[in-house]
Formats: sequence, structure tokens, C-alpha cells
Amino acid sequence: MNSVVDYINRAYELAFESGWEQAWDRVVPWDRSTHILTVTRPVNAVKAAVKLRRYVKGRTVLEVGAGVGLLASELSKHTKLTVAVELDPLWAYGYYKYVYPTVLRDRRPLLFLVGDAFTLERLNARFDIGLYVGLSQAREFLELLGKLSNRVIHLTPTTVFVGDKFHEDFKLEVKQG
Repeated sequence: MNSVVDYINRAYELAFESGWEQAWDRVVPWDRSTHILTVTRPVNAVKAAVKLRRYVKGRTVLEVGAGVGLLASELSKHTKLTVAVELDPLWAYGYYKYVYPTVLRDRRPLLFLVGDAFTLERLNARFDIGLYVGLSQAREFLELLGKLSNRVIHLTPTTVFVGDKFHEDFKLEVKQG
């Protein structure tokens, strides 16, 4: 493995075998940053979706900074439409290679866009719910979501390491758009 793409690809291949953080730690042991940037484990996507279900059921949802789309995929089981936007092509690659086949098979109402979320203002579209999970650029993303949605939800990851085990939960904050 020589390139970053090779490392990312190998991490995604290992992900469903042993859990996202273990896979990433084995392939790129010096970088734990992905643990706090996005929802990186299917079990955490389910956990977050359970917290969000009552807000998103039957509604249109826009998620910015969607990472590999695990949360968007889980939410799309309950939404009228979920639009997920991710700028980083490596995260998007993970979505299209590992998550999209399930979305396609189950015919979930999920549209995953690769690009700059800030260009969405040009669409003149309005969503019921705007969602952002993360810490980086939170203020900018939350302001954008306030313009594009009726209600803004910010999930802040709370990460705890106990020994060598990684535990993730989310703090939920809901605001009117």
C-alpha cells in the first residue's frame, strides 16, 4: 500500500469485518482523527438514528458532512427523502463502494451528493430537517442548515476511550431554522 487511497480502501474493506475504528487503527495507526469527524461505525449510525427517528420520520432531511453516509443510510429508512452531501471524495468513495449497494437494493430514498454543501443555497430548496454531525466547521454548517431547513439538528460526538476500547455517543441539540 503506497497511496492514501490504498490506505482508505483497505480500511473500508476491513471495516465490516471488525468495526470501523479497529480497521482504521490497523491500517493507519497514527491517525485517530476519523473517529471524531463522522459516524464511522454502523452500530453508531444505528444509535444516532434511534435518537433522531422522532424528528425525521416522514420528513425531508439534509445532512451536510455526511462522511461515508452510514447515518444518512440509516435515517433514509424513516424519511420521505434524505439528501446527504460530502465534499471529501475519499469518504464518498467509501459510500459508493460499501453503503450504496444496500441503499440501492433496499430502494431507500437517499440521494448522496459529492460536492460543496454551500452551493446548495443556489437550489432554492427547503428541507424539513437540516442535520450536521461533528465538531469542525460547526458554526458555518449550522448557519447554512438554518437557511435551508425548518429545523436544525446538531449531533456532537462524545468519544470516550476506556482502555483500548472506543465508545461513541452523541449529544443532541435541536434548533428552529
